[in-house]
Amino acid sequence: MDLSQALSNAVNDVVGPFWKILFNLASLLAICYVLSIGYRVAQSNRLPGQPVVSGGEALAVIVFSALLFQFGAAMNHASASLGFGAITYGAIDYPGADSYGKLAPAVNAALTVGGMAGGVYALRGFLMILRANTGGGKAGQDLGWRGFTHVFGGAGMANLVQVIEHLRQSTGGLW
Repeated sequence: MDLSQALSNAVNDVVGPFWKILFNLASLLAICYVLSIGYRVAQSNRLPGQPVVSGGEALAVIVFSALLFQFGAAMNHASASLGFGAITYGAIDYPGADSYGKLAPAVNAALTVGGMAGGVYALRGFLMILRANTGGGKAGQDLGWRGFTHVFGGAGMANLVQVIEHLRQSTGGLW
């Protein structure tokens, strides 16, 4: 077994559990955010002097928690709005990799790792948007815009084959 086949086998064994763990982590974060906002509302009503949670902040947490809870569907919608179609949450099989001969499995494995990194990137984007809506961050940071770019960049990375094909077609098939 050569190194490219070993890399391909390792990535193929990891990709399915990775996406399941990422989706479950996003759901767990959604539940934690909803519980924390509920706790803050209860504390502000029960104890005098506690900061009041605004309705807009509570609504934003509930909406973005719903997006986190349905993270896979949210990423598919972001990818579809970019014109890339649905994301396949599995090992990537790029048809153009056949031109690399024996390195084709390694190319597909590298694209799969890039797609998995896109999932993490998109999750980070949703968390940035949520933090921007709840008043997090430091002065001078535009977390909303950064989160927006992370979500759409992550959706593009997760659907890397379509991105490569669109780039190849827009350059007239130079490669």
